[in-house]
Amino acid sequence: MIAPANERHPLSRESNRSDEASPVHGRVAVFTEFGMCLTHGTGAQLLRLFDQPGIDFFHLYKDTLGFGPSTCTMAKSYSLEDIWPFQRGRVPSTKIRQLFSASWWDKDDQVNPRFFRKLTAENQLTCDIAYMVVGSERDAKNALSVLRGLGSVSYIVHIMDIYEANGFDAATTPAMKTLLEGATTVIALTETIREEVEKFAVREIASIPIGQAVTHHVATPRPAGTTARVVMVGKPYRGGSQLLEDSYDLLQKQAIDLEIIYLGNHIAQLPDKLRAVTNNVGQVNDPDLYTRKLAECHLAYLSGPSDADSYGRYSFPSRTSDYFMAGLPTVGCIAPDTATERTLTPLSPDAVRIVRTPEALVDAFNYFLGSEQNWLHASQRVRQFAEQELAIDVVRQKVYSVINKALAKNS
Repeated sequence: MIAPANERHPLSRESNRSDEASPVHGRVAVFTEFGMCLTHGTGAQLLRLFDQPGIDFFHLYKDTLGFGPSTCTMAKSYSLEDIWPFQRGRVPSTKIRQLFSASWWDKDDQVNPRFFRKLTAENQLTCDIAYMVVGSERDAKNALSVLRGLGSVSYIVHIMDIYEANGFDAATTPAMKTLLEGATTVIALTETIREEVEKFAVREIASIPIGQAVTHHVATPRPAGTTARVVMVGKPYRGGSQLLEDSYDLLQKQAIDLEIIYLGNHIAQLPDKLRAVTNNVGQVNDPDLYTRKLAECHLAYLSGPSDADSYGRYSFPSRTSDYFMAGLPTVGCIAPDTATERTLTPLSPDAVRIVRTPEALVDAFNYFLGSEQNWLHASQRVRQFAEQELAIDVVRQKVYSVINKALAKNS
């Protein structure tokens, strides 16, 4: 799952135990490759699911590479990363650390049992069920190792991305096969992920999309004669960004005056010409301000996935849910045979336009921005889709139902 919405999550050391009835009927151990943080879609989604009042959980994660430490409630988040805080100069090589049993992980991606026992004993990390978030063969090896450390516990697997170029296969991803076939339930973010999971003899699969808060800031039609604001959010995809740049001269010849607005930290990744004409708002961390900024625009541009690589084939950009929740008709440069294309096709062409040429892009912009009737119909459709399919309360209920069903089987 790619590029989360801009939002701030409070840090707290308070327990999530509550005197009120919990929506989850047991203690959950969540394992992920990276920390639960707002700089990537998986982390943001997990925060929305678990770091909530009444949910009793703890979180184990392997490393912070590329994403920074967990911003999950810190009292319940534990890193399994090799950290040498007092080391001067170079950190000892993995081989040396493994030789002296001073590494969390060995060369076969197995967690150090001595370290793990110490961590769980000192922090009383026992659970009723485990929730393993994986996307690759390496993740699966890590998860199986952690499960052995947790003891005899049932588990759920949640797959939001697949990082294997050729998907899953019993011969090339044997650990993934073992992990999935041992799970009580496997949750798949997209239908293309579900199809990969169905290659194995899994017990049960649940298709559950990304969840987003229902906002009260919703876009309104552009007054006649005013500038149309087109918004882009998050990390740009190269192909779609280049397409917008290649289309810019054609767009300038149209009767509609355009302003391209960018929200996020990755403006430098836009092509030079496009970056020069883009209004860079930057990162907006306040969630209310962020949704208000979106609602001030009139059209959203989704720059990808523009390639059918492993990210494109299986993932769904979470920024899309932001656009839809704001009621923004969306134009996207989406590669064929991708999860995003399959998700958006039912909304195309009257609420979402999938484009791959400058001519198609210009036509799509004119369709939505040149007719208030077209714009209103599209806005209502994407907002309705977001409320019915992507609302976080709906998604939470589905995930909690899967967890509680698995817990009931254990009792």
